[in-house]
Amino acid sequence: MSPPQTSPPSAMQELFISVQRLSLRDLETFSQQVSLFYAQRKTPHLSKKESELLQKINQGLPKTIWDPYKQLVAKRRNGTLTPDEHKMLIHFSNQLEEMNAERMGYLVELAQLWQQPLRKVMDKLGIYPLDHE
Repeated sequence: MSPPQTSPPSAMQELFISVQRLSLRDLETFSQQVSLFYAQRKTPHLSKKESELLQKINQGLPKTIWDPYKQLVAKRRNGTLTPDEHKMLIHFSNQLEEMNAERMGYLVELAQLWQQPLRKVMDKLGIYPLDHE
């Protein structure tokens, strides 16, 4: 009796296995590139400027900020936030606000390029205000 035959992994399965092995920094770079490729394929008529703006808009918040921020928010909700942690929460909140303001600037620039209202561009891209908590 011969052992059951298994099919070779698909290209996508191999890609996922490779992606799992990436460092966080390389994963962020890879993710940004995939976002750019996706945007280009979805609307292949984009100019270089539009592609660059979409890449910046789709760049996620760094885990080095987002994860600690969420942990501190949870501690605040539980009433276990220390004074030092409160200062850190304010620091992370300020960083998130700056990043979101920068992202909005890119969205405004894209809306101007497309000659469309900002809300319409945000709807088209599936971008909605973030709920930080």
